[in-house]
Amino acid sequence: MSRVLLQYLLPLLLPTIIWLVWYFAVGYRQSAGGRDLRLAHGPWFWLILGASGCSASA
Repeated sequence: MSRVLLQYLLPLLLPTIIWLVWYFAVGYRQSAGGRDLRLAHGPWFWLILGASGCSASA
């Protein structure tokens, strides 16, 4: 079970959870305030950089 969790579920669920936490913490307030919510304003650069680093180390 731990192998399935680490190899399949965690890589699928962790980015989704991180995005949802960011959206409800920052993005929801910005979109409710009338500002246009763009993907460039989010943590995408650091998520992609971290994912690339993890892939390179594997």
